[in-house]
Amino acid sequence: MKKKVLILHVDDDPDTLTLVHDVLGSVYDADSARSGKECLAMLHKKKYDGVLLDVLMPDMSGWDVYQQIRKTDKKLKVAFLSAIECSKERLAKLKKEGVADYITKPISPAELKKRVAAVMKK
Repeated sequence: MKKKVLILHVDDDPDTLTLVHDVLGSVYDADSARSGKECLAMLHKKKYDGVLLDVLMPDMSGWDVYQQIRKTDKKLKVAFLSAIECSKERLAKLKKEGVADYITKPISPAELKKRVAAVMKK
């Protein structure tokens, strides 16, 4: 049975969203949410093994979504996928707080699969 992944990904380029969903959908049972509110609602309705969040979104930031997730689920595997760079110091702090990975775009499909697979094994 495939693991379930929820992708919260808003991008200026709809092709990028499609690519991420298709790449991860080839390995996982992948659903997509287009807003933080939709992501949180989906998490209440269905059990996921992992969530991939973007940082910048129109209704609430990925950081805000992450904080809401952690209020109800301390064990859900959460990674970020963003065009915003993350310093080594910030990444260390995020990992200490429970973020499984911070993936910076652009990223190749093969590298995306590899990084998400590592998150799902944690």
